[in-house]
Amino acid sequence: MWDWERASVPYQPIYRRRLLRRRILVLLVVAAIVLPYAAYRQFRGHESVGQRVFDEVVTTVGLRYYDRDFHGARWYAIADSYRPLIASAPSTAARYRALRSMVAQLRDSHTAVFPPGYSSSAEERSNLLRVRHNSGIETSLEGRRALDEDRAASSSVDWRTIAPGVGYLRLASFPDSIAGMFGWAMSDLARERALILDLRGNPGGLVDSVDAVAGVFLPEGTLISSGTRRYHYFGPQRFVATREAGVTYNGRLVVLVDATTRSGAESLARALQYYHRATLIGTHTAGQVLGVDVEIALADGGLLRVATLDMRAPDGVRLEGRGVEPDVHVADARSQLPMALAELDNSNPLPACPVAVNDFWIDGKDPKRGYARFGLYFGVTNDDIFSAMVHVVGARPGEPTSVRVQIVGSRNPADTFLWPTSSPTAVSVEHVVDLITGSTISCNTSPAFLNASGNTHGETKEFDSSEIAFAKKEVDAAAVAIPMVAESQILSRVAPRYPNYEAEHRIGGMVVVEVTIGPGGKVADARVWQSSGNYDLNQAALDAARRSVFAEPQVDGKPATRNYLIEYVFRPM
Repeated sequence: MWDWERASVPYQPIYRRRLLRRRILVLLVVAAIVLPYAAYRQFRGHESVGQRVFDEVVTTVGLRYYDRDFHGARWYAIADSYRPLIASAPSTAARYRALRSMVAQLRDSHTAVFPPGYSSSAEERSNLLRVRHNSGIETSLEGRRALDEDRAASSSVDWRTIAPGVGYLRLASFPDSIAGMFGWAMSDLARERALILDLRGNPGGLVDSVDAVAGVFLPEGTLISSGTRRYHYFGPQRFVATREAGVTYNGRLVVLVDATTRSGAESLARALQYYHRATLIGTHTAGQVLGVDVEIALADGGLLRVATLDMRAPDGVRLEGRGVEPDVHVADARSQLPMALAELDNSNPLPACPVAVNDFWIDGKDPKRGYARFGLYFGVTNDDIFSAMVHVVGARPGEPTSVRVQIVGSRNPADTFLWPTSSPTAVSVEHVVDLITGSTISCNTSPAFLNASGNTHGETKEFDSSEIAFAKKEVDAAAVAIPMVAESQILSRVAPRYPNYEAEHRIGGMVVVEVTIGPGGKVADARVWQSSGNYDLNQAALDAARRSVFAEPQVDGKPATRNYLIEYVFRPM
């Protein structure tokens, strides 16, 4: 029988050498990790506390600050000039005076340092505006976590009926658990025809709470604000209205703001103003809207906050340093609430608008040119005929902000309009003109949001813009082959005159004119081939085309008659 134990004896030295090599390798790896760390700890141990605090602040700001250009400040050069003041400061108070002075060079409202033993006020502790990411990381905007969230929520919401049919609701902050308390308050006030929302003195709060409050007044999913980080590989972070409060309110709304309205309260006020959902009354807000990721404990027990998120309104405008301008400026704080009541007073109402947009949807898209066709369905309170100026919310920079609908009436309640992109999110009626009497009626209607009816008009259809009846006639297939006129064929191009009404109301559009050029380069005919639908812009483009001078078209060296397309673009200044 084979003796396995005796057979393995010659191989035991090989096994011991292999085991020794493994142990040596493990020791080397551990030493490579532990020795540098121990050396670093020893080196840091010989540094002064002031030097360690200085290094932590400078490094953290340098790596985490949302603006890689530091607002034009030469951060590291500034830090070098403050190093001796901070590292060798004679006391903690002197060290933090120098640190605050250094950080102040960044010129923002949120980046700050606080000395050891710093204790925020009860109001500040109840006002942490955190952004919850998918990863579970939380972002804070000015304030600290509430020590008692239920108590913070109850102390942050105050409501009552202030006049017949008018509710008053004050939000002192946006703590974690405000949705339940706010929903309770709004359930009590839902029967009132109008509401005054008081955001004066509100320093901000949890971003989820801001979105929950916004969802009471705006459709779910409506963009409230967006934030951009230093490294925004996936684009800005979007914050939208939610239904967490479990209640909605569609009555008239006035929001009170002042110079102490800050952070998330400013974001909410601007969103309600931007979507024409509320009238803002008071004074200019603080303009302090930035995000802060993590509060870092410093070596001496102090605290560092670094702004890491640049917040913007739904229209993309940066709110930090800019703030929100109210619709009605009232400097005297004692007069702001009476002014809000006057705005909502039944005895002095605004003229009733006979036209409102009841539905707004995307009717079709042109995949070739990127155009979108939007549908409008109006509600008309009488049998008169109007033209309506419709304000478009969500227009991109360079796009018009209004659309003029030529005829609106009980027999013509629907219309469509073309837009260069699919960016519009809501529409509202600015004013209407009675086509019988010629009188103009200003409107303050609530906005109709895209697909607010649940898209009852069917699926969005693709369309070819050449098939649209722009000039009250269908463009046949042969028209598609009409070439665009070359600049070399235009001897004298007359620029179109921007109509006064459209220029004043920032109405833009595009008009493509089909011109028939005969012998001698004369314009034999001109007609609208395609346009955004505005009559005045069409006429201005036709007039410009007729007054332009073209080169004589020729075929085989002989004068001929040819059709060309010429495009005119009207951009509001």
